[in-house]
Amino acid sequence: MIKYDYNYPDYLIQKIEISDNTNLLPHKQEFRSALHQIYFSNNSGKINEIVNSLTAYYCRHEKLVHQEAFKKALKDLNDYSEGSDKFFKLKDKKDNIQGFFKNVIERTFN
Repeated sequence: MIKYDYNYPDYLIQKIEISDNTNLLPHKQEFRSALHQIYFSNNSGKINEIVNSLTAYYCRHEKLVHQEAFKKALKDLNDYSEGSDKFFKLKDKKDNIQGFFKNVIERTFN
C-alpha cells in the first residue's frame, strides 16, 4: 500500500512525461496506485493531467494524431481503473475507482 503523504499521481505524470525508448511508460501497478490515491483524495484534476500526459506520449512516441491518442489514453485509463477496482477489491462496491474515473471524464471532456 502506498503512503498518502507521497504524491503518487504527480510521480506518475512525471514518469509518463520522461518516458521514451530508455525510460519506459509506468507499469500498470503504478497506474493503479495513482488512480487509487486520486480516488481517495477526490482530486479529479489529476485524472485530467494523466489523460493529457498519456495523450502527449502517444502523439510523440506512437505517432498518433491527437484524437486517436486521446481515445487510446482514455481506453487505457479505463482499463487501469477497472484493474484497480479488482486489485483493491472495490469492483462490487457502489462507488469505485472506475465509476469515479468515468464521472470525471464525462464532466470534463463531454
